[in-house]
Amino acid sequence: MAVFEGLGKLSWESFVYSCLPLLKLPAEILEALQAGKIAYTKAQLIARVKDKEQRQSLLEEAIAADLSLSEIKERVKALQPTTDTETPQATIQAITRRITQSKVWENPQKWKQVQTLLKKLESLITEDTLITGEKDSY
Repeated sequence: MAVFEGLGKLSWESFVYSCLPLLKLPAEILEALQAGKIAYTKAQLIARVKDKEQRQSLLEEAIAADLSLSEIKERVKALQPTTDTETPQATIQAITRRITQSKVWENPQKWKQVQTLLKKLESLITEDTLITGEKDSY
C-alpha cells in the first residue's frame, strides 16, 4: 500500500481494476503495449477482436497509421460478427439498458432526440394496433 501512496494518483483499487487486466491481453498486444507502441486503451479495444489474424492486422494498422481510439472502435465494430439471431425483445432490452446507462436525459439535446424517436415508435405501435385490431404484449 505504501508504494501506491507514494505514486499519488494511483490507488491499489484502481491498479487492480485497470492495470492487472492488461496482463490478460493476447501476447502480441501485450508486447506492443510494453514496447510503448500503443496506448493501453487502444490495446484493450483491439483485444476484443477474437480472430487472431484480424487482431494482428488491426494492431499493425493501428501502430503504423497511429489510429485514434474512435477509428479503432469503428474497425473493431466492423469486424464483430453480426447477430441476426437476436430476438426483437433482446434488441429492445439492450437499447433500453444502454439508454439507462448513458443517462441520456442529462443532455437536453440528446434527450429531445430520444423523445422524438420514442414518439415515432409509439405512433408505429398505435398504427399497427389500429390496423390489426390486436394489442402487442410487451
